Amino acid sequence: MGLLASIPGQTMGVSIFTDHLISSLNVSNVGISSTYTVGTLGSSLIINYTEELFDR
Repeated sequence: MGLLASIPGQTMGVSIFTDHLISSLNVSNVGISSTYTVGTLGSSLIINYTEELFDR
């Protein structure tokens, strides 16, 4: 779960798919960036909770 929570923050892992996502989903670069931002913010909200679970 902790690994999944940190995936949106790993730019190098996502950036390779940006052009493919834009063409496949017919969205703009702003749309991809906005989705990436939401994922990063969501990850930041749950990372402390998952950290506590790992400590147990």
